[in-house]
Amino acid sequence: ASRGIGTEFVKQVLGKGASVVATHRSAAVPALLEELKAAHSERLSTLELDVSDPESIGDAARNLETRGPPLTHIIHNAGVYGQQVSIAGQAWGSRPAAAPVTRDIMLDVFATNAVGPLLVAQSFYPLLAAAGGGDSGAEDSSSSPVIAFLTSKVGSIVDNGSGGAYAYRASKI
Repeated sequence: ASRGIGTEFVKQVLGKGASVVATHRSAAVPALLEELKAAHSERLSTLELDVSDPESIGDAARNLETRGPPLTHIIHNAGVYGQQVSIAGQAWGSRPAAAPVTRDIMLDVFATNAVGPLLVAQSFYPLLAAAGGGDSGAEDSSSSPVIAFLTSKVGSIVDNGSGGAYAYRASKI
């Protein structure tokens, strides 16, 4: 929730009266979240969480578990675009020449955009299940917890008329 769509989700959910735990990658709480905390101190808390770091994910889940109460929703929108690269180091269409995409570039982006959401779900699922969902066998979906993973239009296969962004697009499919 450090910026962009994450911060806007926090604002919108707070506006609906919900309590929110907003995560951020850096050790310092971003200024936008500090401003929101000042205005909503009783309903907004923050938590350091780097989705590309399994240890950070585990630490955040343990931290949140000790704070309580159980979670009802997780909205996961963290992602990285990665370096501007090309398929072969050459210009293509309207795209300028850029370094060729490499295995390491692909893996760095996948660590955040594809593996990170899975690790977050695994680590935080027990906190959701405690809210009455998960494997509780509840038939009523309105009482089931929600895990939402967001992608973007840039990740769309259908909307890839411009090419490029190979690691990002592949990680968001």
